[in-house]
Amino acid sequence: MPRSRLGTIAPPLARGCQLALAVVLLYSASVHLSNPYAYILSMSRYGITYNEPFLSVLAYLFPVAHTALAVWLLAGFNPRCCLLLTSVLMAVYAGAQAFAVSGGNEIPCGCFSHTSTATVSWRTVATPAACEITALLGAALTRRGRS
Repeated sequence: MPRSRLGTIAPPLARGCQLALAVVLLYSASVHLSNPYAYILSMSRYGITYNEPFLSVLAYLFPVAHTALAVWLLAGFNPRCCLLLTSVLMAVYAGAQAFAVSGGNEIPCGCFSHTSTATVSWRTVATPAACEITALLGAALTRRGRS
């Protein structure tokens, strides 16, 4: 694709990545903030740590981070940085799920709902991985400091 054509479509594509990820982040935050105790239970099932005070902090920190990133993405506040931070967050989720799958754990995913019956599998790993790729694509298409 010629450079001038890419320069024309890159900003709307980057903005589309930002908006899509903001929706995902806001939805996830609302679900997990609505029942932080279920979120703590869900995280503990992954077996990465059983330190309850640490899990309690994470149960509030992650949804707050989701909300902050979503608001910043919607506002266009330093989009490249927000997209890169979102990609790191999604890598953490994908890594935690991959850890559970590789360990043979058949546990509820806890993704987007504490009432979901989906178990962690390579299919559920694909969701945060796709979000991570979307964030990285958006960051690559974003000029420094603006969308």
